[in-house]
Amino acid sequence: MKNLSILITLLLLTSCAGVQQQWIADNCDVDSAYSQGVEHAENGEKHDTSSYSICKVKMRGKIKKSYSKGFSSVKNNPLSLIKDVIGLNRYTCNVSPFVEKYTSSGRNLGKVKQNVREKCLAKHDKMHCTDIKCQKE
Repeated sequence: MKNLSILITLLLLTSCAGVQQQWIADNCDVDSAYSQGVEHAENGEKHDTSSYSICKVKMRGKIKKSYSKGFSSVKNNPLSLIKDVIGLNRYTCNVSPFVEKYTSSGRNLGKVKQNVREKCLAKHDKMHCTDIKCQKE
């Protein structure tokens, strides 16, 4: 039985390392980082370059700078700023703690996130209701 648990642990660690290596291959370049920055800004997400900390050290600065440029290109766009201020943007957020999916839509990103969080918290523990994904429509 102990050998089986060791084998399972090794398999999990190996698959996690494989997933991480695939993420690095797909995302640790300036073009992907720029696109990710644009996507995060368009979806109303916070500026966050922390995921690029696993990229190669000598490229990290360039990759994070590229992400920031992409993010700023959307956030500093006057049309986007005006739409946010007058409430023309529409957001849809969801969270899937297990097999269930909780969704909410509206013009106020904060309220939409809160609605999804409350729906999830009605049936699940707080730790299962934190990975809320939002998109700007």
